Amino acid sequence: MNRELEDGKSRPSAMYALKKEFNSLKKQPFVNEDGEIFDYSWIQNLPYTIIPETLKNLDTAYANYWRQMKDGTVKSRIADMKSRGKWDRHIKRRLKAGAKAWQVNPGYPQFKSRYDKAVFSLRGSSICVVDGFVRIPVSGAKNAAHKQIRVTPFFRVAEPDILPDGAKILYITISEEAGEWFVSFQCEVDDLPRIKPQVESIGIDVGVKSMAVISNGRVFDNPAVLRKSLGELKKLQQKLSRQEKGSNRREKTKKKIQHLHAKIARTRKHHQHEISSYVVKKVRPAIIGYEDLNISGMKRKAKPKQREDGTFERNNQAQKKGLNMSISDAGMGELLRQIEYKADWHGISAVKIDRWFASSKTCHNCGYIDKDQTLSDRTFSCPECGIEIDRDLNAAINIKNKAVETAQNL
Repeated sequence: MNRELEDGKSRPSAMYALKKEFNSLKKQPFVNEDGEIFDYSWIQNLPYTIIPETLKNLDTAYANYWRQMKDGTVKSRIADMKSRGKWDRHIKRRLKAGAKAWQVNPGYPQFKSRYDKAVFSLRGSSICVVDGFVRIPVSGAKNAAHKQIRVTPFFRVAEPDILPDGAKILYITISEEAGEWFVSFQCEVDDLPRIKPQVESIGIDVGVKSMAVISNGRVFDNPAVLRKSLGELKKLQQKLSRQEKGSNRREKTKKKIQHLHAKIARTRKHHQHEISSYVVKKVRPAIIGYEDLNISGMKRKAKPKQREDGTFERNNQAQKKGLNMSISDAGMGELLRQIEYKADWHGISAVKIDRWFASSKTCHNCGYIDKDQTLSDRTFSCPECGIEIDRDLNAAINIKNKAVETAQNL
């Protein structure tokens, strides 16, 4: 594709032309302009659906780029980067990576290194799970009709009973993370059984201090896995920086860092699934209310405060940096996403509350709004009715009441 753009063509060839050219490379060695010979016959030993899926993804990436060029999305992103002073730095970084002048635009498909995350996708009727093994089609000897396919077990599945009965596998994605391999199934199944509601409604308030507070009083503490692992992560990264590039010890240290990052991510995701499954499957409400949070806005850099004489006031950016890390470590966006799709699976109505609703400052008992409340106030005290309640629990109850009101007006 890049070669065709250099030849003066405005857009690359269609996917079927690329597939035809790629298939020709498997049959005979390829000789470049410098006389180097490349033999790609080993590709024939791969599962035969890998190449079409990869070419399809490549075609989709280029199609998305040209669509964004046409509708002005790329131009607006460039203007935004220039307004923030990041455009020149972006160009230098892309040119240093070996990109051409017409490849520096945001959204242009970038070359994936062999050291990136290993992931590939497969589809086909021959994919199945048999005796705890994922079996995938592999190209083998074919007859004159080209119908003979050799099916070989690929690897053992740690959870052989993960697929529901009667599930038809349409698509699988195999990926590698920190030396371990994972398989993701896309299946066609009958409708999942609807959960019979046990309570009318429930509200959930997510945050940094507590990962989630439910309106029924259940509190899930924030494990803060990243913050607790910063000491170990810092020592390993310092050790990596002192080791010689290309050495075996450096590779061992790099694998330890990868395993630590994977452990942090999996621990966080475990807690997210624990909370979302509790809300949907254990409580079994008819309505779930949650806030529409602007996570990226919450992590935005603090704006500088300039005085009249031209000097700047302290904007507490150092404290804001620590808060931003805690927000990312909590994974609030992923938690709400899991609650939303699990509620949809089981026929539960998930109601998103407006982000400007003052859930923490409003008394759930009488409706009084405390405009002077700050983030450091962890207990809500109402001067009207005299109630005292935890700030996050009060917010969760308000979210529940607002969700019921919103659902009735729909």
